[in-house]
Amino acid sequence: MATADVKIYTSTAITWKPSGGTYAMSLHSLTTSSTAAWQGAKGDLGTPRGARMAVRVTTAFAATTSIAGQVLEVYWAGSPTSTAASDNPAGASGADAVYAGVVSAATAKPNLQFVGVLVAEAATTSQTADVGSFIPDFQYGMPIIVNLTAQSLATTTTAHAVTIYPIIDQIQASA
Repeated sequence: MATADVKIYTSTAITWKPSGGTYAMSLHSLTTSSTAAWQGAKGDLGTPRGARMAVRVTTAFAATTSIAGQVLEVYWAGSPTSTAASDNPAGASGADAVYAGVVSAATAKPNLQFVGVLVAEAATTSQTADVGSFIPDFQYGMPIIVNLTAQSLATTTTAHAVTIYPIIDQIQASA
C-alpha cells in the first residue's frame, strides 16, 4: 500500500509597501483621526494559490506616548475581480488610500476578514509581528489596517510593510 506525506511550505511573498513592494500601501500616512484606517491597492494572490495565507506586518510609530499594548488591527477584503473599484466588500476602493468603509471603518470592519493584530510596544523603532493567517475566498483583494493606538505611524516610508506568505500544502509519496 502506497502512502503519502503532506508537506507544508511557504511560497513567494506578496508585499504591500509605500514603494518597492508588489503592491502599493502608504501606511506612513496612517494617523489617529476618525478615519484611522488605510487600505492597500488591490492585489493578486495568484492562481493556483495557497489554501491559507500567513500575514506579517512591519511598522513604526511617530512617538511612544501611550502606545504600549494598543493595537493595529489587520483585515483582508477579498474580491472575485482584478478591477480596483469592482466587487469589493465593505466599501473598499481597491486603491492605496484612506479606508472609510461605507459609512465608517468602525462599522465596516465586521464585513471584512479579520486576520489579527500587531500589539504595539513603546518604541519608535521598527516593530514586526506575525499577526495571523486567513483562508482567501477569492484570488484578489487588499489588506486593511486600522490604527487603534494613540499615535500616528512614522512618516518614514521604509518602516512599513504588509507581507503575505502563501502557505502551500504539497502531497508527496512516502519513500
